[in-house]
Amino acid sequence: MKNQFLIGLLSLLLSFVSVYAQGHGKIGIRVAGGISSLHDDVYKFSPAPAYSLGLIFMEQNKPFFVKYELLVETKGAWYKQANNAYPLSLTPKNRFNLASMSLYILPVFRFKDGKQSLISGVSLSYLVGGAQINGEITRLSPFDAAIALGYNYAFFKKGFLIMQIEPRLNYSLFNINKHALSPSRWTRNIVAQLGLNFVLNK
Repeated sequence: MKNQFLIGLLSLLLSFVSVYAQGHGKIGIRVAGGISSLHDDVYKFSPAPAYSLGLIFMEQNKPFFVKYELLVETKGAWYKQANNAYPLSLTPKNRFNLASMSLYILPVFRFKDGKQSLISGVSLSYLVGGAQINGEITRLSPFDAAIALGYNYAFFKKGFLIMQIEPRLNYSLFNINKHALSPSRWTRNIVAQLGLNFVLNK
């Protein structure tokens, strides 16, 4: 029931931002790459590659506005326990492979030069995937929310196209463990990425 509710909520919000963007704002594409890891009270994790691809919905040129993004993301981590009982070995079964459909709601504060912006906000994600631990498939909670902080610089603007570079850091607000990684009590996701945005300058 929770999964169906989340999927329905994301669909509803996508419809809203699509209609909003058609009447008021700009549409673009975000491509990003970086690293992600998991933060835990028992296990030790090493970073793994993280990628994002999706749509951007933003307002016209204003000093303050809210940007919406709908992204497909891949992230994860290599793991080992803090007591070193299971030493880290870089094999597929020692990696969490997570994928998500994420909705970002990002207030943007634009500087006077019109090229630089500070970004902060939240994301809602539906997570799928997991890892094999002690011969069993372990999955984390399917629902996650995170705080996002970033910086945006528009380095190219000509005709109908604006290109922006945007480094960003995300950290989970929710415990996504749900006792899957016993004996740990909580697990949170952290992602650092460098993104490239292609925005239609209509």
